[in-house]
Amino acid sequence: MAAAGWLGITMPEELGGSNLGVTEAAIMMHAVASSGGAQAAASSIHINLFGPHAIVVHGTDEQKSRWLTRSSR
Repeated sequence: MAAAGWLGITMPEELGGSNLGVTEAAIMMHAVASSGGAQAAASSIHINLFGPHAIVVHGTDEQKSRWLTRSSR
């Protein structure tokens, strides 16, 4: 999921994401949960999609730099 870029579905393009919305992420999560992995698969990736969204939308530039870019790690 990470290598294929799916974990960045809600991230802005300038941060390496797809710049899609929460609706698209929910559709993707539905497909994951409907697969053989079911809820276990969905649980293992959902925080990577929805957790950082509040920082993307409401974070300061410093918070975005610290928490959303690879260069800060």
